[in-house]
Amino acid sequence: MEDAQYGCRELKPSDHERIARFIRGAPRDATLYLRPVIEDLGSFGGWWFGGLAGGTDLQALLCIDNHAAEIYGSDRDALHAVGAALRKMQELSSGAGAHRHQLSGEASSVAPIWQALKSLKGRTLVADRFRRLMAAGEPPDKPPSKRIRLGYATPKDLRTIYELTADRRLELHHLDPRRANPAAHRARCEAAIRDKRQLLGRDGDKPVFVAELKPTPDGRVLLDEVHVPQAFRSRKRLIGGALHLARKAPAARDKDLLFFAEDDAMAAAAEMANYELRTTYRHVITVG
Repeated sequence: MEDAQYGCRELKPSDHERIARFIRGAPRDATLYLRPVIEDLGSFGGWWFGGLAGGTDLQALLCIDNHAAEIYGSDRDALHAVGAALRKMQELSSGAGAHRHQLSGEASSVAPIWQALKSLKGRTLVADRFRRLMAAGEPPDKPPSKRIRLGYATPKDLRTIYELTADRRLELHHLDPRRANPAAHRARCEAAIRDKRQLLGRDGDKPVFVAELKPTPDGRVLLDEVHVPQAFRSRKRLIGGALHLARKAPAARDKDLLFFAEDDAMAAAAEMANYELRTTYRHVITVG
């Protein structure tokens, strides 16, 4: 289908019902980060851009906030049309100053948008990585490792959580919250600890694993913001042991547990704990 057969435009409050219906009808794993937003569309501070077949049938969607876009499309042609429309918009606003831009979503949805935008003048690629969304299956007969102790972080662990979560963001997002906004980063860490979302795993007295438990609107739990210090990443059984124990956290017990493997080593560790691949996400960061 030609791009001209799609109406590509910013979506307005009058489109909220259309947006919610489109996301609710999409595969859950492909819209993991979009579903919480539609729980309260009226309070969302960003904006939406869509590709509509015949001007009415929504088939591609971007949720954009602070130059970061979460993407889902049910039709590849619609995604290509949206990418072409966004490129034209970006070319017209090329003198508006430099920003940090992010594209995220299921890899098959991100690819057409990135194809359209990657050659924009003045943009520098910072990161382009693939993330495997995995789900905990039946626990293995024997845990991959019994060395690790995993539990909720406590206030006395604040410094450890502050440093390790910042290390993760610096490595994956090329942005250090300790420099950008240390007070906000500290407050976020304090809240995660206070609300019993923050997990901390130790091998002896050494912190080797951090993650945050986040409930999803559909009753599942995402083991998010997972970080393993570089020195421990080759110890797949140890990390597999942490992922095995995460099933037993009170917030995750008896619920479907999801997890993003950021690299091959983490995916191998997850497989040892009987996590199974669901889909692959892609995250692209540019500056310009």
